[in-house]
Amino acid sequence: MVFYCWVDEMAGQLRFSVVSSLPLPFRCAIRVFRDPTAIARQLLACPYLDGIPFDELEPDDGNNTEPGPAVLDVVVIDLPQ
Repeated sequence: MVFYCWVDEMAGQLRFSVVSSLPLPFRCAIRVFRDPTAIARQLLACPYLDGIPFDELEPDDGNNTEPGPAVLDVVVIDLPQ
């Protein structure tokens, strides 16, 4: 079993789950950490813990360009059987 966690920045939340084996079910590139301190620091530094400020929201004008590939920081810990 593999425990993993990451910061959902838009929700301002720490997310975690367990899978039976790798690969992890993300559709983006991931950067793996073994020490959960990195993710804890990321959560504490998240600017959206109280929600996304209204002035940061932008209307969809239909001309959105695709952002570059996202990289998600994930803590991965192998659990003993």
